[in-house]
Amino acid sequence: MSSAGRDPNYYMKRQKNNEAARLSRNKRKEKEIQAEKDKKKLEAAYVKLHKELLQIHKKKIEAFVSSCSDQLRRQR
Repeated sequence: MSSAGRDPNYYMKRQKNNEAARLSRNKRKEKEIQAEKDKKKLEAAYVKLHKELLQIHKKKIEAFVSSCSDQLRRQR
């Protein structure tokens, strides 16, 4: 066995590194989960806003068509 394998400092450093790596993986996973939650919220907000925008456009088109119809009736 090598001298590094018997060195108590080596094992302490390995243990610390293993713990740091585990914590880093857990943090990364938490960030990924939060990012996915945020993405779903933003997608839902987008769908809602898109529907509202379509309704506004529809109302504007209906108002325009109505206005044009009124003008045509007056011209006759």
